Amino acid sequence: VSTQSTGMLWKTKRIEHGLKRVWENTVTWSRVLPHLSRDIAPLRHLVNMVNNEMQHFISQVQYYINFEVLECSWKELEGAVDTAENLDHIIDAHKKFVSVVSERLMLNEEHRAVMEKLYKVFSHAINFIAEYDDASDMLKTHEIVRRERETAIQSNTEK
Repeated sequence: VSTQSTGMLWKTKRIEHGLKRVWENTVTWSRVLPHLSRDIAPLRHLVNMVNNEMQHFISQVQYYINFEVLECSWKELEGAVDTAENLDHIIDAHKKFVSVVSERLMLNEEHRAVMEKLYKVFSHAINFIAEYDDASDMLKTHEIVRRERETAIQSNTEK
């Protein structure tokens, strides 16, 4: 269970970081490539809207995991450990903690359908980031070629 919950936290952090990078690159590209700004403005707007929705969703998932699941469960564990009379009580409290976290994170069989949908959303977000990265790489290549052409034209006209 701890591997599953850690995996979920890791995935949300990875997606959060990727979406932040998409936003930063979008802002950078609009400043660096003002000549393309008008041409790609509708696409950039759509990318920003999708990115903002995904960021909001991921932040809500992270909030739920950190504050509604882990923090509450941890406080319950601390209370049980504080009142424990022996090691067996601490072990039982830990088992209960793991069970409660698993239940609240919906990592059990009962919530499989919900988790499959959640992981599908995660997959879509990761694919969105990858597609954006590919498009950004193509834009960089296009800009390099354009600048090389401009330089070549300027050097030919100066001769």
